[in-house]
Amino acid sequence: MNKLIVKMNFAVGATLFAFSLHAVQLPKIFGDDMVLQRSQRVPVWGKAKSGEKITVEFAGQSLVTQAGKDGRWRVDLEPLEAESKGRDFRVKGENEIVFTNVVVGEVWFCSGQSNMEYPMCGLAHCKTRRIKNWEKEKLSANYPLLRHFKVPRTASEKPLEDVVKAKWVKTTPESVRPQSAVAYIFGETLMKELGVPVGLINCSWGGTRIEAWTPAAHQDDLWLLQNLKAWKRRQDVPTVLWNGMVSGLVPYAIKGSIWYQGCANRADGAAYLDKTVALVRGWRREWGQGDFPYFLVQLAPFKYDNPKGGVLPVIQETQARVPQRVPNSGYTVINDVGNINDIHPDDKRTVGMRLADQVLDRVYGKFTRPWKTPVAVSAKVEGATVRVKFENAEGLKTRDALAPTNFELCAAKGQWKSACAKIEGDEVVLTAEGVTEPTNVRFAPYNASTPNLVNGAGLPAGPFRMKVEVTK
Repeated sequence: MNKLIVKMNFAVGATLFAFSLHAVQLPKIFGDDMVLQRSQRVPVWGKAKSGEKITVEFAGQSLVTQAGKDGRWRVDLEPLEAESKGRDFRVKGENEIVFTNVVVGEVWFCSGQSNMEYPMCGLAHCKTRRIKNWEKEKLSANYPLLRHFKVPRTASEKPLEDVVKAKWVKTTPESVRPQSAVAYIFGETLMKELGVPVGLINCSWGGTRIEAWTPAAHQDDLWLLQNLKAWKRRQDVPTVLWNGMVSGLVPYAIKGSIWYQGCANRADGAAYLDKTVALVRGWRREWGQGDFPYFLVQLAPFKYDNPKGGVLPVIQETQARVPQRVPNSGYTVINDVGNINDIHPDDKRTVGMRLADQVLDRVYGKFTRPWKTPVAVSAKVEGATVRVKFENAEGLKTRDALAPTNFELCAAKGQWKSACAKIEGDEVVLTAEGVTEPTNVRFAPYNASTPNLVNGAGLPAGPFRMKVEVTK
């Protein structure tokens, strides 16, 4: 593997955490306007001269330690209560560092590829594209207690001790422009409902693969991270984005993580589940905070190379199985706000709010809006008719008041036929011309499928396929 350090703004690798041997310093995740995680221990770490006495002072706590022979030191603040009034954060050695306007609230790690990276003001290379209702969103974005930490694109062969040129930024109509739209709306929703400051750590890079974000340390993950092919781009090499963009943040205290990725891995199919397990297991292991929450966004419909292709639904279904394998996790369905002609749909508010609604209920015990989507739990055949039963289906309907679309039945000879569908309570009843002995059912089976089935709260059903049961 070629040695590499890749950044949008190149800097010599040694400067990433280039401490003076005679000065206390901390990684860049610590700074003015930072948000510290409430209600759990808060690690504080850095480097100094070997043997140097270090004192960390914040919120009435004063912790003393000594730098080791290698100059490294760490203390853990006792759990803090939420605090919106900014305070000074002091670190003293032979020199003194003071960070100002530091608050305490909820900190979330936000990662993935372009739909997580996608900024509020839209893509820089296409000035006509903006998120939905951009002007309105910009004018309302005046939240000094919602703070964003964007990690620059960086790939590295080895784990770096710090990130590149990043700092905490308070949200204003001017500063919101480059912020991740999904992360911003997620954080805004949390902040308003919880009434505490929110910090968003944005580590995202468009078009990148899940393997690049996965740390390499567990023997069970090695087969997923092996360089079995010639990677076309440096940022696709396994582990390099963990090394370059995340390693230098750990173990900064976070509440949990949100993830919006999968397009680059869409050909993986069911293997994406194992890769997700490896990713989350690696993150949790390295952070050392137990099974912190992990919530992902299921991919939206997009035609890719073939609108009638079936690659996308397979990975969408795989994403829906993540909670079966990953404790304390969930997913959000967004097939009603996609755009089959645009891999970057502009309705980011719906995405961010749906993520936040689930997190508010499951993580914070604060129900605000329904977030559970209809999920098919059984399919039973009665002659030539199939009844698909859904859970989370109170008020099952279609969003356009037409018959349900995108259902197909499979005949005994393996031929798939488009099905006629009607809703009866929490079931959808299906028949298909020429299919007298249906064996399987599938829903939204193509890349460009945009089904209309929703529950009473307007939340969409995601793709599925299953074998039908014969009723006696």
